[in-house]
Amino acid sequence: MTKQRTRRDAEEALKTLERRLREFEAKKSGICPKREALYLEALDNLLSQIEGESPETACLLRCVRNERRMTLACHLELHRAGLALSVEEASRADSAVRALQTEHDELVQDINRKKLRIASLSHEIASLEAAATQAKAIEDRLHQKQLDALQTTRRFLASKQSRATVLGRF
Repeated sequence: MTKQRTRRDAEEALKTLERRLREFEAKKSGICPKREALYLEALDNLLSQIEGESPETACLLRCVRNERRMTLACHLELHRAGLALSVEEASRADSAVRALQTEHDELVQDINRKKLRIASLSHEIASLEAAATQAKAIEDRLHQKQLDALQTTRRFLASKQSRATVLGRF
């Protein structure tokens, strides 16, 4: 006949498991192979102890253990797939950022070229306006000289005509 397990035995097994978890520095959460191995070892020990007393219970616990393993394997696969997807997304995002940076740099260069063109055209406009102002000033002076010359000629002719009229009376 097998020895009946007591609550004290269960508490002792739990303390042993907790001590071994600390010794192996197993993580308390997340995926930890050390913790997983220690829990599986504890479960296997428990199964071997229960098997003598109740084979049906041991069989049920094996089914639970196997189901847990499959669930964990599915979660690990989902984790790996999510990780691969996030790496792929990060790579695409980096490519998109590089493309946008290149486009930004090209646009900045285009803006700078256009600013230089604007400055050049503004300088050219200012030069043309200055030349037009000078040309108008020269044209105004020439026009004024022509008017002065015509007035002088008109006065001269008027005085000549008045002298001729005066001489013609005598």
